[in-house]
Amino acid sequence: EMKDIAELFIWLKSQDQLFSQYFSHYSSNVSTDELWEIFLYLYKTTEINNIIRKYLIPTLNERISSVSVSDFQRYTKSAKISLVEIKSEARSNFISLFEKIFDSYIIKQMNDPLYSYQISQTDCKELLQIGLEMSSTNRLDRFSCLLLVRKIICETDNYYQKTNAEKLKILFENLKNFDKTLSQKYAAEKIIDDDWLNDFLIPNIQVWLKFDQRTYQYLCDHHQNNPWSIYIWSKIVHLSLSKNVN
Repeated sequence: EMKDIAELFIWLKSQDQLFSQYFSHYSSNVSTDELWEIFLYLYKTTEINNIIRKYLIPTLNERISSVSVSDFQRYTKSAKISLVEIKSEARSNFISLFEKIFDSYIIKQMNDPLYSYQISQTDCKELLQIGLEMSSTNRLDRFSCLLLVRKIICETDNYYQKTNAEKLKILFENLKNFDKTLSQKYAAEKIIDDDWLNDFLIPNIQVWLKFDQRTYQYLCDHHQNNPWSIYIWSKIVHLSLSKNVN
């Protein structure tokens, strides 16, 4: 049982070599679910020292890196629930380790084309929320959070089949649906990188001239004085004109 296994690890936590041997055998014979559960259980029942962290966290990172998004979301939710059962003096350390696991997973998944397309915008919104809640800094400009924000705002399905006007409409729709608390709290220029907007630039002046009144009306209706929408629109115009001049 988990209780018995945890007690063995607690008993061995001051003996590096023995802990390494037993933990290596244990981790190679259990599922990632079970490994995650023992991680939470240990934090809820004992003081996690450097020896436990030395072997547990790298193994967790390696195993979790290949789980599905739905499984990872399940892990993050169970971590949030477990937080209230962890002693107050251990919570900051737990959150710090969770943050490292979260960052490692998100950065790997979002930078790998084989996986990133499987993560929906809804997934990204949920992950962003828990990534900020379960953080020592609650900062949106953390790299993992920026990757999620970029996908939430700038992703357009069937990109190559969309017209310039359609892509802009999707962008403004995404901005309209983005967390307004975050767009008010953080200045857009501190979050939005110019490179994020490359797919929306229109260097050909003739394309601009083809935009009809309905397109502009749609964009106006959706910006809702959102500071991020206003900033992004001005950036798109500026960068597009700069490319046109050059």
